[in-house]
Amino acid sequence: HVPFRRNIDSKTIINAGSVGQPRDGDSRTCCILFDTVSLNFEIIRIEYDVETVFNQIRNKKIPNSDELVSILRRGY
Repeated sequence: HVPFRRNIDSKTIINAGSVGQPRDGDSRTCCILFDTVSLNFEIIRIEYDVETVFNQIRNKKIPNSDELVSILRRGY
């Protein structure tokens, strides 16, 4: 759940990390923008309405919702 880029032999591995359960201390959602022509990429962080998500998790009575909200709030 941590975004990274690694070069192994002649290959590049790109991992966006986590869209909704980050473990790197940044609670924003994470995605990758990849240009198939230039082969360049950018790891992008996007703000979202976390309070609405927290309320939805609690209202749906998801098991361990307090822990899940805590993880989402702090980003790990």
